Amino acid sequence: MQTVKNLEKLWEGLGPPAEGENQFSAKDTILLDDSALKAHMQPYNHLILPEYDAETRRTDLAAIEGDKSLVDKPKN
Repeated sequence: MQTVKNLEKLWEGLGPPAEGENQFSAKDTILLDDSALKAHMQPYNHLILPEYDAETRRTDLAAIEGDKSLVDKPKN
């Protein structure tokens, strides 16, 4: 079963804004996810990011630690 992230539910769940505050909406909300299917209800609010997996984490840690041999290693 595919999960769908419907931002309308988020905006409705926040309730009315307090006095002097703006209502959250499609104008000020970004959904970060690695799947376009999950954001198909609000595609213009979606920023697709690559999946963060074990290989990406290993490379990120190597970059932080300064190990260039792991950072530039090509993926298989």
